[in-house]
Amino acid sequence: MRIKIMKKNNINKISLFMAILVSIFAFQQNISAQDEEFLPLNLNQVEMALLSIKTTAANKNALLIEGVNGRKITFLPTSEIEKRLRSIGANNLLIAAIRKNAPSSSRIIQKISAITTVKNSIGIELILIPKGEFMMGTKKINETETVFDAQRPQHKVKINQEFYLGKYEITQAQWKAVMGKNPSLYDLCGENCPVDSVSWNNVKKFIEKLNQKNDGFKYRLPSEAEWEYAARAGTGTVYYWGDDLEEKDFRYYVSANGASPVRVGSFLPNGFGLYDMSGNIWELCEDVWQANYKNAPADGSANLAGDAEKRVMRGGSYGNFAQERRSDMRRNFPVNEGNQSLGFRIAAVKVNP
Repeated sequence: MRIKIMKKNNINKISLFMAILVSIFAFQQNISAQDEEFLPLNLNQVEMALLSIKTTAANKNALLIEGVNGRKITFLPTSEIEKRLRSIGANNLLIAAIRKNAPSSSRIIQKISAITTVKNSIGIELILIPKGEFMMGTKKINETETVFDAQRPQHKVKINQEFYLGKYEITQAQWKAVMGKNPSLYDLCGENCPVDSVSWNNVKKFIEKLNQKNDGFKYRLPSEAEWEYAARAGTGTVYYWGDDLEEKDFRYYVSANGASPVRVGSFLPNGFGLYDMSGNIWELCEDVWQANYKNAPADGSANLAGDAEKRVMRGGSYGNFAQERRSDMRRNFPVNEGNQSLGFRIAAVKVNP
């Protein structure tokens, strides 16, 4: 009889845990409860589960501890993240479980160099990207293979000047701090989610206002060469974590089954310490759209020739298949239109005071 009661209790705990997660993310993730049970927990899920009102704080912590221990997590528990989790109800036992089940150092890509991070006047974190060279685009395998022609010819690009790039995509809170209103379709995702539904023209207004703060940086959009160089972070593989097209590593670096954006930093960073360079939301670049790289600059600058009404976007989004989230993948979007899967991250250089 005791064995039957234990089994029933375990079923009830699992059911309640799944009910919390699935109910929270029904609007975000196009996956079944059965699939969700086996995927590692990302930061967005842990935060939203703690904010859920479907059960008591003690139950939420207990269920999350069970989930973290059984499924592991996709994020790094920095002191800032731990402070945030405590502020929304995480207890010491949950924090300990998160630390214990964080991704191992072997899974995290080795940093190319010491990472320099600064924070600007409204809290945007910027990472210094060093000078260097890389092969931009996709190498052609054979003459009949044309699916990646927009990423060809593959060519060497030399980044002659170091620059800063946003550690995360611009968030809804950061956009609101500059522009006053939040235009995002997914505003229920939270202020730490990337701003969405902004056009290239909107973004240029944001940058103009940000530059008016005269806070020691000159802000701009990255060129697509700078973006790909930063995304690759010294790698020559399909994705910045390797060539794995399966979900073995994919799920740790990008939301593999999302139906909406998630909190920035919910997955692992690349070798430069940049988050969400694959997936979450498409990111706008400065460049005018070109059908290929035949006349592309080799110095990392933006290509501004051609029809200025279409601009480059990179990185793929929550709703795309793996192919769209490759480090070399590029698409375009009209400058005066926004989209629920479209956002950006900021580039900057320091200026003399």
